[in-house]
Amino acid sequence: MPRPPVLILALLPAIAPPGTPQPRPHQPLFLSGDVAWPATPHASVAGDADDDVVTLRGSVPTARIGPVAVTGAYRVLYVSRSANVGNLEIDGLDARVTDACVRVHAAKVVVRNSHCVMTGGPQAGGINMPFGLQVTAADHVVVEDSSFDGFRWRSDPDRYWNGDGITIERDVGHAEFRRVSANGNTDAGFDVRPYATMSDVSASGNCRNFRFWSGGEVGTLTTGDSIKRGGVSACSGIWLNGSEHGPRPRLHIAKLIVRMAHPGMIIEVETGPADIAIDRCDIQAPRGTSMVRFERGEGEVRLGRGCELDQRRS
Repeated sequence: MPRPPVLILALLPAIAPPGTPQPRPHQPLFLSGDVAWPATPHASVAGDADDDVVTLRGSVPTARIGPVAVTGAYRVLYVSRSANVGNLEIDGLDARVTDACVRVHAAKVVVRNSHCVMTGGPQAGGINMPFGLQVTAADHVVVEDSSFDGFRWRSDPDRYWNGDGITIERDVGHAEFRRVSANGNTDAGFDVRPYATMSDVSASGNCRNFRFWSGGEVGTLTTGDSIKRGGVSACSGIWLNGSEHGPRPRLHIAKLIVRMAHPGMIIEVETGPADIAIDRCDIQAPRGTSMVRFERGEGEVRLGRGCELDQRRS
């Protein structure tokens, strides 16, 4: 009796014919009203290198962003200039971006458990300077348990090179940071215009790890090496803006931890006098490191236990 024919099926990869459109990245969203994004918590989004993932515009009484993981986007969140945003909360954002991460303004901004890294840098050009977290205006900003790393820019050698992990602009009333770090950015790790309250913050590998424009009250602050990648700015662990006219800014640090592998300036004060008080220090830095330098005028400097540099260190 003859055997029945055997049908053999081969599983071959599907080959799209020439000209077939490829899957597109996540399409930009323009949201208003009360916003909660994404609709599915802990979503993963592949962004577009030329677009923001989410733009808030119009009236936005409340906005909650996250938890969400984003890769490949130009920027995750942008608040348009004309938007009127009440309370904005970002919680659980994990982003790998090509230029920037968050640029917002709102009555209150809260960022928690969020981590942004710029990939593929440094960027170049005179307009789209990279920033991790940029708050242009708010009554109150709170940032907790977050990090903003690797936002780098390059330009001509005789220009100022920007690129900050965190920048809080002058139209912010007050800013608080708890357990936040910013490393490996071209300019500042933390660039904070209003008076700042901080605790358990750290920065390393930036030109200026911390920039205080109006002083601050700080618990534990850790600063590492400062790195100059180019441009005209001088680098230091902590930069403090002084004042030739009016009240002097005051920076108080309860505990300063310094971990430097290369000699450099720990605290630099520019523009005018300022007052500095550090209760205690834990310093590991090589010979040639300087503690405080005033560019113009001097203020009151009070250094506590462990803050005197041992220049015998090798």
